[in-house]
Amino acid sequence: MRTILVLNPKGGSGKSTISTNLAGFFACWGVRVTLMDFDSQASSMEWLAARPESCPVIKGVAVQNDEPPVLDETDYLIIDVPSGYYTEQLLPWIQRAERIIVPVLPSPHDIRATKHFLDWMATDERLEDCAPAIGIIANRVKENTRSFKLIKSFLQTVNLPCIGILRDTQNYVLAAQYGLSIFELPSYEVKKDLLQWQRFVKWLCMDRFIYPDVPIKPDQAVYSVIYGDQTCTAHA
Repeated sequence: MRTILVLNPKGGSGKSTISTNLAGFFACWGVRVTLMDFDSQASSMEWLAARPESCPVIKGVAVQNDEPPVLDETDYLIIDVPSGYYTEQLLPWIQRAERIIVPVLPSPHDIRATKHFLDWMATDERLEDCAPAIGIIANRVKENTRSFKLIKSFLQTVNLPCIGILRDTQNYVLAAQYGLSIFELPSYEVKKDLLQWQRFVKWLCMDRFIYPDVPIKPDQAVYSVIYGDQTCTAHA
């Protein structure tokens, strides 16, 4: 099982949006994916409840009272961590994660909060033996704006890869309304968004050759946009 943690202590950064769309991406491959929701608002679980039965299966686990959940066998575990969930509570999940995704909005308040959080992760001695790959996603970005320049300046100051810059679009809202990911919307409507996921997918090393026999794969048009001519030979 590969564990992917989506977190940022600042609320409204798009953690549930990233988590649900990532779960949808893996599900389209036919691999087993579990979406774990720590948030009392249960945004990810409500998304699953709205998901049509005809769509690829995603298992959902709602965590209550911080009790360790019982998990069925799965290939990918995606953990949606709520805002304010910090330090002591978060440590065990950081220590078990192989990938940590930190979405950040292009605003001064969000950038400052994210910087404080990343500084904590870099200096807490309890995380010295923990070495998950950490990637930042600039979320809900509008190019040619002051906020875009602000987020670009921030990304240049952190010693972590920017694995994606996702535009501010209603496509994610539309997908969420019906329990879908953008990978399950008509490809001609989301082509720009799919292109923005290329770097993200490469960083995750979801190799297009790893699962040649799975029963489900993305629509050919989606597949072509996501992968293009890129290859990802590692899966770690």
